[in-house]
Amino acid sequence: DRDVTGVQTCALPISACGLPSIAMELYRSDYVIDGKTAFLARSDSDLTPMLDHLLNDDALRRSFGEAAVLHAGNFDWDEITRQWATIFEEAAAKRRAILQQKAS
Repeated sequence: DRDVTGVQTCALPISACGLPSIAMELYRSDYVIDGKTAFLARSDSDLTPMLDHLLNDDALRRSFGEAAVLHAGNFDWDEITRQWATIFEEAAAKRRAILQQKAS
């Protein structure tokens, strides 16, 4: 198996910068739309032909880059932070309730 640590954190900044990219499908990144913002390779053998395609097609690179910037805009860090804060607050409230039940 592959180590996918850090892949999710790399895909969004790459997209936000308008860089066309190739990602491995196994990473299942929400930041990549296959054939629109990037290529998703299903195996290592897909990488070379996909890279060749990007290197030899200026219009495709521009198209992927422009679409990637637009798609990256869907990920609002303020909203994501609020969602994480809510998740942590709910988890902490549940934990407090459990501890209070055990204490009584």
